Amino acid sequence: MNNKILFLTPARYPTEKAYGVTTGNTLEALSRLGASVEIWNRDYSGTDEYGNHLFQPGKKKLPKKRLLYRIDILGVSKWAYVLDQLKFGLSCKVALKKELGNVVVWTRFPLVALVASVSPNIELVVIELHHQPNFTSRLFLRGLGKLKRLKVAVISQKSKTQFDSLGLGIRTFTLEMSVPEKFIQSAIHPLTLPAKVCYLGKSKSSGNTNNLEFILSGYSQTKRASQSKLELVGVESLEASTLAVYAEKLRIPQSSIQFVSHIPHKEVDEYLNGASIGLVPYELNNYNSARFPIKILEYAAKGIWILAPESFAANLQIPPGVIITYKDADSTDFAKELDSLIEKLNLEPTRNSIAIEFAKLRTYSNRAQKYMEQIESNNLD
Repeated sequence: MNNKILFLTPARYPTEKAYGVTTGNTLEALSRLGASVEIWNRDYSGTDEYGNHLFQPGKKKLPKKRLLYRIDILGVSKWAYVLDQLKFGLSCKVALKKELGNVVVWTRFPLVALVASVSPNIELVVIELHHQPNFTSRLFLRGLGKLKRLKVAVISQKSKTQFDSLGLGIRTFTLEMSVPEKFIQSAIHPLTLPAKVCYLGKSKSSGNTNNLEFILSGYSQTKRASQSKLELVGVESLEASTLAVYAEKLRIPQSSIQFVSHIPHKEVDEYLNGASIGLVPYELNNYNSARFPIKILEYAAKGIWILAPESFAANLQIPPGVIITYKDADSTDFAKELDSLIEKLNLEPTRNSIAIEFAKLRTYSNRAQKYMEQIESNNLD
């Protein structure tokens, strides 16, 4: 493979957000396959924790300008973010003149790709989308389709079908969310007792609630709280305090619940070795309909039993047996399914082997291999 892969991101990097973890791991896996990769970002030059090379095109962005992202009056936040992408794209365009050719530009920002793609030595533009593009993004994609060879990577077959239905005439392929190989646990290794029920994440995602009060309401109705422990991991301190008060009102024993501060992603592997049940309590809405939380794969890689609401789980199109579901917004049914799982694990603390096999097919090595095949071939599946 003679192409150099440049991942262009105007968003903060390095970061432990899902996109940062996915980017870092994927590019590290591509490097192991022999690819030459760099991450172009607006903040740093050097290396990230995965050993990937970072390059900062242009001048350093002043941190105070990011305050505009928090101002929602008259759409200031939205336009500040768009202008930042435009500025970053122009910086990349200038820096690309120094590249020797056969460059693959990879980004999650259609505007950045459109501005940077004018460079004559770009062989291919790959845009990775985790949400269906809005009207403005579709305009950028149409422009890219006329200028350069373009492929769009999406995170599921359903997303591919939805994107193709837009009729943009752009070639697409699936590039699923993944998990590090080291997360994969042996199915013969028993789960830890008493059962640890965990939620790994934040209280909100992009302004959308993650239903942690629902978790507490359901857990308060379980009949086997004394045979388990609930841990909410990564919840912000202010939210944790509010939820602790709510848990007290629900009369959840303090010995049965714990709030754990942020765990660095490099420590998630070890933490999940001691978990038994993983919660993914997201309701199906416009935001969550295009979402595939990497925690699902992290839980699955450990053989942890996953609980999620029916509609959200069905939307993921995951094979049967990987996720156990409860009725949407029904805390009583949540408690019933949780009790059933805890009872089952107390009798036989076995891991979910179906989930482990599912995760084995979605490691970063597999993701990188698929990416390499796609950029080297004009024939898409």
